[in-house]
Amino acid sequence: MTLHKMVASNPKSCQNNYNGIDIVKFLCAIMVFIIHIAPLSESLTQTLSPVENEINFWLQNYLCRLAVPFYFVCSGFFLFKKMPPNGIDVNRVKKYCFRIIYLLGVWNVLLFLGWKGHLWYLGATVVAVTFLSICLSYHVDFKFLVIIACVFYVLGLLGDSYLGLIEPFVREGILNILYGIHNFFVSEAKNGFYMGYIFVLMGYIFAQGKVKIKPQVSLVFFCTSMICLFVEVFILHHYSIPDDHNMYIFLVPVTFFLFAFVSSLSINDRPIYIKLRTVGTLIYFLHILINELTAFGISMFYGALKIDLLPIQFFISLPVTLLIAFGIEWLSHKEKFNWINWFIS
Repeated sequence: MTLHKMVASNPKSCQNNYNGIDIVKFLCAIMVFIIHIAPLSESLTQTLSPVENEINFWLQNYLCRLAVPFYFVCSGFFLFKKMPPNGIDVNRVKKYCFRIIYLLGVWNVLLFLGWKGHLWYLGATVVAVTFLSICLSYHVDFKFLVIIACVFYVLGLLGDSYLGLIEPFVREGILNILYGIHNFFVSEAKNGFYMGYIFVLMGYIFAQGKVKIKPQVSLVFFCTSMICLFVEVFILHHYSIPDDHNMYIFLVPVTFFLFAFVSSLSINDRPIYIKLRTVGTLIYFLHILINELTAFGISMFYGALKIDLLPIQFFISLPVTLLIAFGIEWLSHKEKFNWINWFIS
């Protein structure tokens, strides 16, 4: 028996609290908040300056864009890390996917008053996990799993941040017809195949112990990748190429080395890390609804006192969202409110 198999067969030898992952996932929830709600907002009488617009752009379309890919990697990692090497537990996958579908349905109902576009991530996760699980159950060679992921991601790039490169070639002729057919079946590039699959596969790779990188090395490559991502975003933005900003080439190494670094950290257990898991989930589900209610409150406040709070809407919505999320998390541990857990985990 090899050392790798000995470690894999002994659960106690590979236990990890993954507190670093919990911390980063919480920060990613804040990043998702920033993507949807610009930190700097216009007042009723004054528009944002070019500098303020640039600050919003770089926060929303550069720094915070690593959040969703990191979520996908975490989904793949925690699903597959309890499975045998190169094996697949179909029942575990089914249970996982049905749970996500349940949450998707529940929150579609609970958020009937608000925008629900951010729930796309749940459906995309189910698609990515299901597709990868089918491939694994049919013993598709690992190199083909990677090739498929790369092909999907390139297609996603061409429909997202790199759309401007292909638009001149798909306006006429057969390419225009093919492009139209593609768009009929694939409305957005941020879906389970194009965006989700490569990162869920990344999580599977980490879960199977196929990657061993020293934390210092991961951190250096993460920082280097972030610099490369900055250059990529700058060039795309300068030439007005993107249709959207969900997918970039260097998001792949950024996410890979970030997860490699974070998952290797050994951080002592504290109760707050467990709380952050639930609070981060609640921020994801509730932030847009709370922001809409905040905007309504600000409009009422202005109507009554003529005081314009729109410029600080973000700085009102975020603390309120955090307060509500921590409050719900606290209530979920009370016996009378155990039912709350059915909506958050």
